[in-house]
Amino acid sequence: MHCEAFREALSAGLDGEPLEMPQERLDAHLTGCLACRSWADAAAEVTRRTRLVPAAAVPDVTAALPRLAPGSLPFLLSFTALLSWVTVRDLGAGHVHGGRATGHLMLLAGAVLVSLLAYRGRAARTGPRPTGTAWPARWRPAAGGTAPRRGGPDRAVVG
Repeated sequence: MHCEAFREALSAGLDGEPLEMPQERLDAHLTGCLACRSWADAAAEVTRRTRLVPAAAVPDVTAALPRLAPGSLPFLLSFTALLSWVTVRDLGAGHVHGGRATGHLMLLAGAVLVSLLAYRGRAARTGPRPTGTAWPARWRPAAGGTAPRRGGPDRAVVG
């Protein structure tokens, strides 16, 4: 047997996977093969160093998700509606069985979750609240009339 098979078994052992050969056979090969013994020592060192390196800091993008959710709703909800219609039609016609169609429930659940994220991420309205019939200046009723004027304050109403 070539050394590559033993090195493959050593690598698997370092990763906690099955060796695919008896441990005694691997040990016997390592006893007689200096190259594989050196390879095993180097591989064990690399594995140890890799596992001891702290993970890099990952930015927290949680706040960005509710902010982006409303933008995906038009596509997601229209796609969900179309897929639901096609699925119900295909189920009724017997083109697909119920087990296959249940996978589409994941999309429906995703659409509900994204909708909840979008609703949760809405900012509170700020600014003055409208009271009574406060029309903007260009839509205020003309003097002596009750209908709103067209155009700005400096434009005459054309009848």
